[in-house]
Amino acid sequence: MPVYTKNFPLGATKIIKSDKLMRENFQTVDLDFNVSHMDFNTDNAGKHGTLFLAKNDTGPVFNAGEIGLYYDTPALPLPETGRNELILVQSDGKKVPITARGNATNGWAILSNRMMIKWGTINANPGSNTLTFPVANSVPVFDTIYGVFLSVIGQLPAERDLYATIETYSTVNFKYYLSKRTTVGAASNVGIVYYQAFGTFNV
Repeated sequence: MPVYTKNFPLGATKIIKSDKLMRENFQTVDLDFNVSHMDFNTDNAGKHGTLFLAKNDTGPVFNAGEIGLYYDTPALPLPETGRNELILVQSDGKKVPITARGNATNGWAILSNRMMIKWGTINANPGSNTLTFPVANSVPVFDTIYGVFLSVIGQLPAERDLYATIETYSTVNFKYYLSKRTTVGAASNVGIVYYQAFGTFNV
């Protein structure tokens, strides 16, 4: 295995003494370049074959307007997932943990453009109800919210006769009304409602 010798050769070094070390330096550079890169003497020279990232516990510093990528275990104000996540630093300096997600019945996921999706199921009572989105260090909050969509889950005739309507929504909760599908008025029994909420994540 060749060994790289830094700051060599020096101006006063004779070629007869530097030949071996220079050759080892070039061999080392060649080996290091080929890690995750295509061979430099091919048509694909300069291209990455694979991308390996070292963990950055302190968070790298990028120049203004640059876009960067690194991985770390997020800490507040990012959601504390307890896992190593790929973090995209956008041109305005905002950090987006693009692999972060909450794999639960009431879960969430963040996309690279800062869009966020939250979903879950509700044991809904008849009439008007309010659901507050789960809050925890491991759960991000909406910066803005664009909409909430509901669907009723049911197999029995009484369950299939239920309908859920959004009344109002905000970044922290939404209000909905569980009614009968075929007649006017509140439902006569409880139902299971599935929701999806769409908005943005911003820290």
